[in-house]
Amino acid sequence: VEIIVSEVKSPSSFFLQLASPSSVECLSMLSVELNEAMSSCNATTCTIDVGCICAAKFSDDSWYRARVIEASSTRYLVYFVDFGNTDFVSCDRVALCPERFSQPAQAIECCLDGIKPLSGQWTPQSTALLKELVMDKIISAKVVSDSPSLSVDLVDTSSSADVNIAAELVAKGHAIQQLRCEKSCIDG
Repeated sequence: VEIIVSEVKSPSSFFLQLASPSSVECLSMLSVELNEAMSSCNATTCTIDVGCICAAKFSDDSWYRARVIEASSTRYLVYFVDFGNTDFVSCDRVALCPERFSQPAQAIECCLDGIKPLSGQWTPQSTALLKELVMDKIISAKVVSDSPSLSVDLVDTSSSADVNIAAELVAKGHAIQQLRCEKSCIDG
C-alpha cells in the first residue's frame, strides 16, 4: 500500500496517511469543506472537554479536525487527527466541529517492524534519520502485525534501488534487529 508519512515522533511512533488518489482527494475535500464551514464561525466561548473532537486553527491559519488532549483557561493541547501532530492552540483558535465532519481520522499511528533502539530509547538522531528517509515522499507500507499496535515494514521505492527503512536504520547504527518473540513496538 502506498502511504505518506505525516508525522514522526520516533521509529516506534509515527503517523501515516493512505496515498491512494481517492484518499488524498478525500482529505483535500475534507480540508476545503471544513475551512468553508469554519470561515463564518467565531471561536468558542464554551469549554471543550478533554477527549472531544473540535476544529482547531493551525499556525498556517487553516482549520483542521482535532481532539482535545489538555485544556486550560487560555489554551488547548490538541491532536490533529488527520495528520498525527499535536500543538498548543489558544482558546480563540478552537471551535466545536460541525457534526458532518465526524468521519474516521485519516492519520494512522504505526511503528517500524523488526527493529528496536540500541540503548532502550530512540535518540533524536534516530528520529531525524527516519524523518529524512520517509518525509515528503510516497512510501510503500506492508502491515506485519496489528497487536499491540500497528507494526509496518516501510520501503522507499522512489529511486532505482528500493530502500527498506528499518534495514537502513540498522545499517546506519541507529537500531538493532528485533526477534519476533519480543514486543512489536518498543516505547520511546
